Amino acid sequence: MTTVAEVRRAVPMNNNNHQRCALSLRTLQRWLTQPDFQEHYRRAKEEALECSVNMLRTASSTFAAGLVELAGDREIPSAVRLAACIRGMEIILRIHGMGDLERRYDELAEIVTRLEGERLS
Repeated sequence: MTTVAEVRRAVPMNNNNHQRCALSLRTLQRWLTQPDFQEHYRRAKEEALECSVNMLRTASSTFAAGLVELAGDREIPSAVRLAACIRGMEIILRIHGMGDLERRYDELAEIVTRLEGERLS
């Protein structure tokens, strides 16, 4: 069984999309059919996404200040200010929606855990 560490060594992690790795397409396709690899791959993708979201959260006050400044600058065309305001609201609504989804997921996970406990009792 191939380990995640072996995959990380085989697949370079950089932004050069043209770089080749010592991994054939067939090997990758075979690995992707293995449940253990699928689970590790899914977790790695989730961790990468979580890391990106955390980076954006860290910079959110900078983004917000920039949007507020842009929206309030009367020397910038009104269409640009309007677009900045709309984008800012979209971001806020998405963040709120993500938080709501996370809360609902946690509630469902808690219910499933409780039901599994009752079933085993």
